[in-house]
Amino acid sequence: MKCVDAESQMSEYLDGLLSESEKVALEGHISSCEDCLDLSHSMASVLEWGDQFPEFTPPAWLVTRILANT
Repeated sequence: MKCVDAESQMSEYLDGLLSESEKVALEGHISSCEDCLDLSHSMASVLEWGDQFPEFTPPAWLVTRILANT
């Protein structure tokens, strides 16, 4: 596997959407490529941060205002 292939599958890997054979291939590449290992850690950190970010309920008038201004 090349780095470009690993990069294109990284999101699906972190979301648990790869087939078992794709997962094994990607994990093999990550274990031998420091750049892709760093990428996986960085992307996982961003996903963790996003999961911890609070969700806000928008005011009821917001959708109407956005539609009126577009």
